[in-house]
Amino acid sequence: MEHRLLPLSAICLGILLAGCTIYQSTEIARPSEERLKVKFENETASRLFNSMLSDRMILRKNNVAHNVSLAGITFYRDEQKLSDNAFWNDEVRRCDTDGDLLITEQEARTYSRSDPFN
Repeated sequence: MEHRLLPLSAICLGILLAGCTIYQSTEIARPSEERLKVKFENETASRLFNSMLSDRMILRKNNVAHNVSLAGITFYRDEQKLSDNAFWNDEVRRCDTDGDLLITEQEARTYSRSDPFN
């Protein structure tokens, strides 16, 4: 009997130490949102905006996740991710402070100095 429990115990220990997810669901938020068409005052404004946007894409924290976990095992994970177009639109709105869809060099400079984690 002990010989049968040993492999089962090893498997359970491996799962607990490695962690695993039993069920995961991902939903895309605002999937049908169209991308805002913006203009830039000049090349510098475009470069500053796009550089910061790239950084924010890497650091993207627009996911909302709900987990049910115990001892390293996630039994259920429900995640909501913002669509790429919605992310773009949110960043344009963050940068374009007057809302005219023309990003000026000053707006882009202010945006590029903003905290990428917010």
